[in-house]
Amino acid sequence: MNSYEDETFNSDASSLNGELNSLRSSEFYNCHFENFNFVGKDCQFSKFLECTFKNVNFSNALISGSTFRDCKFNHSKLTGINWSDCSSLSAVEFDECILDLSIFSGMNLKKMNFKNSKIHQADFSESNLEEAVFCGSDLRETTFAGANLMKADLRSATNYSIDLAYTKIRKAKFSFPEVIALLESQDIEIEGYR
Repeated sequence: MNSYEDETFNSDASSLNGELNSLRSSEFYNCHFENFNFVGKDCQFSKFLECTFKNVNFSNALISGSTFRDCKFNHSKLTGINWSDCSSLSAVEFDECILDLSIFSGMNLKKMNFKNSKIHQADFSESNLEEAVFCGSDLRETTFAGANLMKADLRSATNYSIDLAYTKIRKAKFSFPEVIALLESQDIEIEGYR
């Protein structure tokens, strides 16, 4: 197992003399990744603890059995990732990221931050999103069926479709006029809307 602590990685993994070509079963503590390319990389069974990721492309990376704890992703692309395959995902923040086609189903994401991000066609079904923050995020065609969104903050979030019959939203925060979208699942007509 490779272990890295307090290191900064600024380039494509393939350019580091092959050292990071395989990230499988590696451990990263307090490392910083900037402009780094993880596309399709095998990161299975790895640990990322207190790491920061800025302008990285993590799309389609393999993360089965991996741990992400106290990590921050900024301005990063993380599409097509099945986060529910992680061993642990806790205290992770996503800010101004692209999380399209990501799967978070059945996960405990309590108090997780998904701010100002593009989250299209993602799956949060059956997840605990209590007190999660989605402020400023675009949630087009994202699924929340059976999720717990109690006390979640969706102010300034757009394009969400949440079926009130299958999703807990008690004490969640929404902005007007986007909050009107909650009534779409009720099959009612609202004069002057759309």
